[in-house]
Amino acid sequence: MVEAATAIANGGIPVKLSVIHKITNKDGTVFYEHEPEYKDRVFKKTTSDYVLSCMETTAVSGTGSRANIGDVAIGVKTGTAQMADKVKGGYSETDFISSCISIFPIEDPQIILYIVVEKAKGETYGGRIVAPVIAEAADTIIDYMGMSRGGASSLEHNGVITIPNTKNIKIGDLLPDFRGLSKKDLLPLIEQAEVKLNINGSGWVVNQTPEPDSPVTEDMIIELYLE
Repeated sequence: MVEAATAIANGGIPVKLSVIHKITNKDGTVFYEHEPEYKDRVFKKTTSDYVLSCMETTAVSGTGSRANIGDVAIGVKTGTAQMADKVKGGYSETDFISSCISIFPIEDPQIILYIVVEKAKGETYGGRIVAPVIAEAADTIIDYMGMSRGGASSLEHNGVITIPNTKNIKIGDLLPDFRGLSKKDLLPLIEQAEVKLNINGSGWVVNQTPEPDSPVTEDMIIELYLE
């Protein structure tokens, strides 16, 4: 289904599906990068443009309206089908396949999202139970990929994050300011016998008791609160 939809998203030319896009090491060196493999054209670009416009209408005012995310044009096709009855033959009267396939953004298709629910209980129409999941997933994908939406500003990032070395914090006569330190930064301090650290929460230190620059006393207990 997804590979068939690539022809609609790619102007009538299907794209062979792949699993791995890129392999890199920790410093970003690329060992492998997939090159798209295009198949023979199966219909005209005008045909794919027309189908996309129909899918967009479905998202705006049709059975897929619950997949509409408003600030990014999305095209959808919902589906509800009886499943085969493997015991009695023919089609089941109780078991259905509920589905919704989406392509977005319509003006420059980049994502095909296909979600299927088998044997749904209660409501079975794809437009009612799957389309809302499409909307939620598409919303997350759009933000993750940094797609422009609704006039909002966007930020590009190469995806490489440098983690600084652990800070060397020592406790002397005055209590240091622990705020902004991570739990990892605090680990060397736990071994110091002069004071006792109580670490509350996870993340980074946002508050401490006693306050920074307080005189360090014997058997002092320091409460650190992390978020």
